[in-house]
Amino acid sequence: RSKKTEPCGYWSCKIIQQKGEFFVVEYTGLEANLVNEIVELHRLRLPNRNPPIASKSFYKCIIELPDSLRDVCEDMSLHRDLLKACNARMIVGDKYAGTLTMLSQSEDLIYRAEMLAD
Repeated sequence: RSKKTEPCGYWSCKIIQQKGEFFVVEYTGLEANLVNEIVELHRLRLPNRNPPIASKSFYKCIIELPDSLRDVCEDMSLHRDLLKACNARMIVGDKYAGTLTMLSQSEDLIYRAEMLAD
């Protein structure tokens, strides 16, 4: 935190020097470019190598259900096989709308879900 009123968070930094479990870090991206601080090991974390989440990170497919299946669509235990078959990460059933909404990080979800819906 730069001020006591700010919430805690992680700032990007570069390790300049290490001695034992203490590190001299230089914060990057701050207004004052050369801000150095001595921190302990437990205050540092490894950089995240994953790309940031964007709107194209997830694929969504909505399947209309027949009236006979609307009552059972909310039971999540029934969707385990469908999760595996469609490579979905999450399935949500809406009894009132009569739909199953599936989310995945794979574009194959749309193709597989449409095939199974037929």
